[in-house]
Amino acid sequence: MTAAVVSMPLPASAADGTTSGTPALEAVFNNPLPKGTAGYDRTIENRLIELIGKAAPASSIRVSLYTLEDPQVVDALIGARDRGVDVQVLSEGCPWPAHDCKAPLPEAERLAQSLGNAPDGKPRVILCQKGCMQNKDINHDKFWLFSALTDGRRNVAVQSSHNLGATTAALADNMVISSDDAQIYQGYEQTWTTMRAKELTNAAYDLWPEVDADGTGDFSGHAGTVAGWRYPRAARSGEVVNDPVARSISALDCATGPEVHIAMASWDGRTEVDKAIAAKVDAPGAGGKRCAFRIVVAGAPEKATGLERDAQHPNRDVEVWSVSMNQLNGASGGLHSKYVLLSWDDAAGPHRVVHTGSINFNDAGLVSADETSLRITDPAIYDAFKANWDRLRTQNDLTANTLADLPFLYEYGDGTAKPFTFGTTEYRTFRDPKHSAVSPATALHRKTVQGDFDGDGVPDLAVLNDEGTSTAGKMALETFLGKPDGRYSAGTRSWTAASDWGWFSSMRLTSGDYNGDGRDDVAALYTYAGTGDSWAFFTFLANPDGTFSAPRRAYESLGGWGRTSQMQLVSGKFDSDQRDDIAVLYTYADGGLGLHTFTAKADGTLNASFRSWYVTNKGTDVWGWGNQTRIVSGDFDGDRRDDIGALYSYGDGGLGLHTFTSQANGAFNKPFGSWYVANKPEYWGSGDRMKLTTGDFDGDGRDDIASLYGYTSPEAMAVHVFGSRQDGGFNAPFRGWYGSSFPWAGIQLPPS
Repeated sequence: MTAAVVSMPLPASAADGTTSGTPALEAVFNNPLPKGTAGYDRTIENRLIELIGKAAPASSIRVSLYTLEDPQVVDALIGARDRGVDVQVLSEGCPWPAHDCKAPLPEAERLAQSLGNAPDGKPRVILCQKGCMQNKDINHDKFWLFSALTDGRRNVAVQSSHNLGATTAALADNMVISSDDAQIYQGYEQTWTTMRAKELTNAAYDLWPEVDADGTGDFSGHAGTVAGWRYPRAARSGEVVNDPVARSISALDCATGPEVHIAMASWDGRTEVDKAIAAKVDAPGAGGKRCAFRIVVAGAPEKATGLERDAQHPNRDVEVWSVSMNQLNGASGGLHSKYVLLSWDDAAGPHRVVHTGSINFNDAGLVSADETSLRITDPAIYDAFKANWDRLRTQNDLTANTLADLPFLYEYGDGTAKPFTFGTTEYRTFRDPKHSAVSPATALHRKTVQGDFDGDGVPDLAVLNDEGTSTAGKMALETFLGKPDGRYSAGTRSWTAASDWGWFSSMRLTSGDYNGDGRDDVAALYTYAGTGDSWAFFTFLANPDGTFSAPRRAYESLGGWGRTSQMQLVSGKFDSDQRDDIAVLYTYADGGLGLHTFTAKADGTLNASFRSWYVTNKGTDVWGWGNQTRIVSGDFDGDRRDDIGALYSYGDGGLGLHTFTSQANGAFNKPFGSWYVANKPEYWGSGDRMKLTTGDFDGDGRDDIASLYGYTSPEAMAVHVFGSRQDGGFNAPFRGWYGSSFPWAGIQLPPS
């Protein structure tokens, strides 16, 4: 379903086609879909065009908008004028921050020229400068008024969160249509008339006079099922909180276990709302109940994320999903909705409240800009908004689908670093990378692995920090637990090595569930001093909280097996048990290649290896060279055992992907090739510009290979996915993300 419309059924029509005039409400939503695909969502725009088309001859349309750039809507308004409808519009002349631009928006200017002047000789389309009611900020309104429709409805007031800008189609937005409610309509109409008069006289900045004493400061004159507020207004009037959302939240009794669901485009800080929420998140109710807050937020999410539970506030019942914008046909555009839902049951029965309008969670919207909002206490409208909220949460929750995501560590030029996640969408694309305001400890160098270290189904990162100096080998292992929306909790250090334990430079990491407890662990290949032929595997087993136990020696080779400098290692479930194993591609001194498997024991240690594939690379027994091969692991053929994928860079510049499918005992079959590009005359790219990892990115039950490709001119990065086939081979790559915000060289992409 691409969009949602929920209505309170209108009363049956009379014989003449008119309705009985009983007030009715309707909720309409835009749901983000990829640009350029079937179903690209314009539900709100289409419903507005439908309403304009139903405007009765000699009726009136009044509009107050922030931006008017949609040519189809402009055409519909011109068509209504041609039918004899009195169309008049207030709109901001230039979107923020270009308040003083000289050229108005082209579509708004076209509408103004087409409609001409009103009967009073003033323009039918007035393009306000720095707002209409005031001249300090902007006209951020999004409301429409229809005095009469041909289907019999009268006094139709439309309140939306949706702009009609050139790039706003298919943003997640919401709209409420109120029909046959004269008080609500007249409140909006009086608001519009006042704003027009003030703009025409260039009146000074002014506030609306209503005060929310006892919750009655709405412009509609009543506080029934629907009540309306207009802005700018004073945030407080003496001791009276003049913000309707803050008042509703403050009135909650946490003993009733209320739930507050918020979808907010921007949360720069709305002082009275912030105070009200802060008072409730830490207020225990009787019987241990708490006020529960569930928040989906886009711009400036720090106010929301600061409410989450932490060590200082362990009992908060707050969950936040931070929404990022998306490039290259992701769930396009992101979140622009603006609503707050409150739900609780008490002795008086169930209570369901919706606050929605044009206003974000910022003080400027409350006290400076032209805005309007509604409070609705209709259960059906609440249910419609709650269903929309659930969809928004699902679209931005990594656990809501079975697709693999791409966590990585980004190291900045100043030595700091942050963990990030590319979230995978259902459209075979990736959301812009997301992070939290967390960073690994100060370190000279870092090594990173990924895994689900706490077993919650969300990818985490473990970072080994080099905290030594030129004379000491101190290092520490730090865990960053992933959150469902792709952000991370602050790092937790679980192991620190003293200077006599070993050296950071001698450690190579991989990750997997080596003891079969459902949590990924970390394994380290440690090279002792000498020529590299003396080495050991150590395993750091994961605890339920995602930290790690002290390392234990899992396997030791004291000489004669081979040198670590000739080993490439990956982890995976290569045999038929439920534990991850370690496979090594080994380059022998004479140029031969072999695959060896170290199967895991139940205690997380490793059995001695066995070799299942070998090529001499002499005479006719030639496959290729180890220094031109890079390996990754994944279940590429869907048989529930992991295989090995090998990217081979040919000497003539070509590239190829090969697969070693696994056997039930952890051995590997001989490789076969599936994808090849000669890179001449057409050029796909270079193997040394590809950082590889694996996961099921398309949801077909088989792992694929993802490549973070670093371009050099211009400096940018793309995520390419090589989708797997049923035989374990690979299809040609498709591109799921492209951007220039992350210089490729600074990314550590841990293999799966």
